[in-house]
Amino acid sequence: PHQLKKIAHFFEKLHIGDKVESFILSMNRAAEKAAERALDIFQRFIYNLHCDDVKQIITGGQDDAATKYFEKSTRKELTRAYAPCVTESMNQYGVTREYNELVKHVQHVPFIKDFVVDVEEYVVDRALHGLFLILGKKEAAIRHDPKLQATSLLKELFGGIMNR
Repeated sequence: PHQLKKIAHFFEKLHIGDKVESFILSMNRAAEKAAERALDIFQRFIYNLHCDDVKQIITGGQDDAATKYFEKSTRKELTRAYAPCVTESMNQYGVTREYNELVKHVQHVPFIKDFVVDVEEYVVDRALHGLFLILGKKEAAIRHDPKLQATSLLKELFGGIMNR
């Protein structure tokens, strides 16, 4: 979170930056674990696509048109699916414990004493942001590199459109 930057800088000056590093690592592990939930949602979404949706995705004119369409259509469901997994993972990887340690160290510092963040909401949001960022990059690569269009369907869809 944005507030962590202030704290990280403050902790580095006190030579206890390892607390922030530990917290960030625990958040990343929780986000990675939650990513497993996306596959079922994406598969169900793809199965229910209509021809008009597919046409819009393919001819959308953007390198990440499918990714943006997926995000717009699945983000709310993914958020609901990620939340319990993130909570469980945060407990497993000690995110809440690490967060409480950070807060304990800064609660008496005047310029950052009001440090309050919904860590679970933040981890879910960043996990989804990362998921769609990676998907968008992969999609762009597939659209532009014929070697990545491994199936005949991908070659037909993306190769034909990109070569017009």
